[in-house]
Amino acid sequence: MVTDRALVHMARYRQLSWYSKETGGQLFGNASPSEVVVLTATAPYRGDQRCRTSYRSNSEAAQRAIDEQAGEGHLYLGEWDTHPEDHPNASGTDFDAKTKLKRASSTRLTNLLMVIQGRASGERGLAFHSFGVDGLTRWQVHRNIPCDEEDRVRKLRMKWAAVRS
Repeated sequence: MVTDRALVHMARYRQLSWYSKETGGQLFGNASPSEVVVLTATAPYRGDQRCRTSYRSNSEAAQRAIDEQAGEGHLYLGEWDTHPEDHPNASGTDFDAKTKLKRASSTRLTNLLMVIQGRASGERGLAFHSFGVDGLTRWQVHRNIPCDEEDRVRKLRMKWAAVRS
């Protein structure tokens, strides 16, 4: 599941003009054996390296966000970034960067998330991946599956069906 708050944050940075630069940040929330809930998407940060088709987060600012979110009881779940295409796909650069990140990260999770926000709105403009020891897996996203009424935080429930990239 991904909260509306996290989705709105990422969508705000869609690369809608020819001069828009890639940006991104980190994903935080909770995880159990049966469900991952992305509560927050952070960044961009001052000092990020941003170009039209590449992005690198300011590692010191990202670590501060990780520490702050951990203090609030949230797990570091992965990374998000934008691509200047309507329906985004992970690039070789994305895969290489996330592989290095996974090796360098000390986390309790065996897989991390990678969300790419494209130019299209809604779920059509999103690409969800997980990456870990088995490599990169792309997930299909479906919207409009209702949440329990007792859930006080409006969440977008995403039904994921694994599709190997």
